[in-house]
Amino acid sequence: MVKVSTLTGALLVVAGVKAIPSLFERSPWIPTPGLEVNAAGDGVSDGVIYPDDSQFGQAFIPLGRPSSKLSHLPSTAPFRGVSVTRSTPNPNLKSNSNSKRGSDTVSGGFLKLERKKQTKRYITSFIAPSGYTDSWAIDGYRLAIVTNGAPSYLTRTTISKDATRTTQEHVDACVQFCEKTQGCAMAHLIKFINFPEGTVICAAYAMTLPKSEAKYTKGLFNGPGEAKFSYTFNRNAGKVQVPVTTTTSQSVPTSSSAATMPTTTSSISTLTTATTTTTSSSSAAPSSTLLYDQWQWIDVPGTFCSDGSQTGFALNLHPNSTELVIGYQEGGSCYDYNTCYVQKRAYNMQSGFTNSTFFSQNQPSNLRWWFPFARNNQYNPWIKSNYAWIPYCTGDLHGGDNIVQYSGATKPTYHKGFINGKLDMIKLSQILPNLKRVWISGSSAGAFGSILQYQNAQDAFAGIRIDLLADSGESPKPITVHQSQNIQVPNKSRCPNCNDANFNSYIVGLAQSNPGSRFASMSWSNDTIIPVNQGVSYDDFRAELVRLFNQENTQTTNARNFMVQGSNHVLLYTTQYNAADGYTQATFLNKFKTDDPNWSSH
Repeated sequence: MVKVSTLTGALLVVAGVKAIPSLFERSPWIPTPGLEVNAAGDGVSDGVIYPDDSQFGQAFIPLGRPSSKLSHLPSTAPFRGVSVTRSTPNPNLKSNSNSKRGSDTVSGGFLKLERKKQTKRYITSFIAPSGYTDSWAIDGYRLAIVTNGAPSYLTRTTISKDATRTTQEHVDACVQFCEKTQGCAMAHLIKFINFPEGTVICAAYAMTLPKSEAKYTKGLFNGPGEAKFSYTFNRNAGKVQVPVTTTTSQSVPTSSSAATMPTTTSSISTLTTATTTTTSSSSAAPSSTLLYDQWQWIDVPGTFCSDGSQTGFALNLHPNSTELVIGYQEGGSCYDYNTCYVQKRAYNMQSGFTNSTFFSQNQPSNLRWWFPFARNNQYNPWIKSNYAWIPYCTGDLHGGDNIVQYSGATKPTYHKGFINGKLDMIKLSQILPNLKRVWISGSSAGAFGSILQYQNAQDAFAGIRIDLLADSGESPKPITVHQSQNIQVPNKSRCPNCNDANFNSYIVGLAQSNPGSRFASMSWSNDTIIPVNQGVSYDDFRAELVRLFNQENTQTTNARNFMVQGSNHVLLYTTQYNAADGYTQATFLNKFKTDDPNWSSH
């Protein structure tokens, strides 16, 4: 439910609701109980949720403070007959009742709500461009700009690198971006400060959404930057429709809640018989070779998602590269009916993961921001490498090998992440027979997976050096605690110091058993997710993290670590972090990748 709140300092009149005298007093705004209405949508967040409602919250009408923006009401059907209009100023309220069009600030005045037949519901300081309708505008709130926060998120672009205020021109540019984005139904303009991508960002969504109740004191996943203002504009004609043609005999199905699928081509590798699906801005002729510098999907027989369907991996090749970076997707874990299907603690447990999933989730756009796949980022040392991305749809930290019938589930659950990774890397070794270096990496569940898959990588790429990059994947507990997953642990004959009683022993033991390879660990000083997931107190986890990193530094010559002070989870979505001593994450990663002899922990 969403509550429309009355706020002191503003006159709010809703049909059947009377104003109270205290509303005329100029005092700090404190939300008071108001009219309840229904709300629905996928407007969740990739930041701190504020207050407690994970999707929707109270509707604010803030006026009369320099930092305030005009009103917001949830974008829901019950408000289609409500119009927000400016009332006559109260002579006892000393404020300027004039609104300043085109700026981020409106001061003074107060509002009233009246039932009308009109559909316009919002006040905004900007004019909605032709073909679009104002949706909402608010201080410091924004929708997620990744698909795992808002499934209908499509992509984003930088409107301005250095603008100090939002303008009508920025609004127009954002709407133009939406018009050029296949499937776009809503344009979301965000004003940032200290955000590495720019100060004015535009995001496109495949459906109109209500305001997320996410208060951003920091940027993407609480990274650098702070969201100051956000504005949304709904496309009156619905989704942007772009003709899609394919060179295959059958069209690829799309998700009903996501964007229309990109153009697809069927290409046959000269090295394998794998069928690939690639993105393209126009129709393309069939290709007899794998394509370069774009993502394509590889189906892998014998792999399983949790629902029993076949899966595979995504591939992005670079011309003449003899390097391969493999990334395991993040996404929680689950081990029974409740955690897998009620609480839904793990990604893609009910949907499976195929080529259509990869593109409907807009993963190609997401991955271009995520290290080490950011091919256009000057700080990325793997710009000229081949990339492979292994999705997560098994709930078992990429390490399980079991088929289990959970009580309450209608069909068996396939925890087959370990076998999937093994088969995926065998397929990669066939596609890329001339490799000289391989890195396996991951964040969160993907970091656990990269450690558990290390020996599989050695087997698949026999004789090739395998380095490991684990971002936020630590636990002092046994990884085998949930027997339903049947997690496969390292072979002790190849890792004698791997101790199943402590998962953290694996990365140290693997480093000690493979002195010619490098092992990098990364973490926030106070991880906010793993302690809860692993059932460890925050204090105990912090102490264990310090112990582990010290052990890497003192008991190995080839395992080093990077710690960022603060409370958060995962680091590889950017390189713009510094350790406590000021050492940059970008430098740490570059020295790790290039075998710099001065590579060190920070």
